[in-house]
Amino acid sequence: QALLLSSAAVRDADTAAPWVLRAQDGRAEKVAVRLGLRSGGWVEVLQGLQDGDLVLPGAAVQPGQRVRAAAAAR
Repeated sequence: QALLLSSAAVRDADTAAPWVLRAQDGRAEKVAVRLGLRSGGWVEVLQGLQDGDLVLPGAAVQPGQRVRAAAAAR
C-alpha cells in the first residue's frame, strides 16, 4: 500500500531535499518528504506524509500563508 502524490505537488523533487506544502491548522506548512518510485506523473511518498493529509499543489502558495480547503471544481 503506497502513498501516491501528483509529481506536480512535489517541490525540489530532483534534489536531496524534496518537500511539499501541507494544509495544517489553516496555514501552508512546508514538509520534507522522502520519495520512492516515480511513474506517469505520480510519485511514491515513503516518509513525511500520512494518508489523509491535504497537500497544496499550487505554486502560488508559500509556506506560512493562510489557506482554506474548498471542494474541487468539476
